[in-house]
Amino acid sequence: MLDPLIGTIMPWGATFAPVGWLRCDGSTLVIQQYQALYSLIGITYGGDGRTTFKLPNLSACVPIGMGSTSIGGLYVGMTIGSDSSTVIINENTMPAHSHAYSSMKVNLPEQEVNVSWEVSQNLGERPAPQENDYLGGSSLFLYRDTIGQSVNLSGISGTAPAVNGRVKGDVSSTGMGSPIQLTNVQPVLGFDFIIAYDGIYPERP
Repeated sequence: MLDPLIGTIMPWGATFAPVGWLRCDGSTLVIQQYQALYSLIGITYGGDGRTTFKLPNLSACVPIGMGSTSIGGLYVGMTIGSDSSTVIINENTMPAHSHAYSSMKVNLPEQEVNVSWEVSQNLGERPAPQENDYLGGSSLFLYRDTIGQSVNLSGISGTAPAVNGRVKGDVSSTGMGSPIQLTNVQPVLGFDFIIAYDGIYPERP
């Protein structure tokens, strides 16, 4: 293999790192032993910066270019994401939807209607009523004790006021959904990543 630039990271299909390379597994290194590599990556991936520094850890991780993302900026050494997540479906996370609501029959209680007439003590003048007439007095005897019978009087009507009502109902949820564990891992193929610690020291622009 040609001498690589120190700090180069590349995928590697073998189960060992070749000479001059280290596995990107987050190992802690002594600065004094790997000064060239430390001078390039510093403590970007961890370490105390006095005696130790760490290699990038690409175990079960996918590398991605730095820059702006939908969740914010992504810089070198930053890790985001999770291989799984827990979702709970409740009234706050449930998608918008609708329920069918069938018609409901409402029975209103029987209403008593009071019918009143305007009357006068004066004797009546006509055998048939006219508009705005009062019920006048009569020289005939019209009242007596009850005999237990009743008759329907024609021409007498009453109006019950309209009853307006509103039927109100609530559709409520019972309990909450059980937590659902979701796997966020895309289809992957496992292999190693290695980083060069020996080789050509890169020139800065």
